[in-house]
Amino acid sequence: MKTNRIYRAFFNMMLTESMSVRRYDLDENFIALTDGYRAYKILKSDCPLNLSRIIDLSDRETPKLELSEKHKKLARTNELFDYGYRGKHGFVRKYHCDDFDVWVNDGYVEFFENPTFYGTGETAAVMVCERNDTVQGIVLPVRKGR
Repeated sequence: MKTNRIYRAFFNMMLTESMSVRRYDLDENFIALTDGYRAYKILKSDCPLNLSRIIDLSDRETPKLELSEKHKKLARTNELFDYGYRGKHGFVRKYHCDDFDVWVNDGYVEFFENPTFYGTGETAAVMVCERNDTVQGIVLPVRKGR
């Protein structure tokens, strides 16, 4: 995972967007940084951000960063959709399995290295894995208009 890019992106969000960055304490070693559309699993001791300045959502239901038997592996396709005016709001890419398709903002997955994607349906959160199918993040899908 490209953690320095994640830190930079979330630091910029903290500077420019009021109250958009949140965190969950996953356990004593890891946190999940989120903006509500994506979450990245980060080693707490390596995080250069001041965690006391980030709203803690640990008292709420913590997202499950683990695969279940319901998750199906998604294949990345070359089909893109311009979600905003000429890419201003990003492009979404289609990920496919035999049972459903999922559209995900390309900008949310650029922080992963050699990712593998798993989903349970076209509107369910997409699990992003690296290294031996270890979940490193969650990305919410985009509901593309028909």
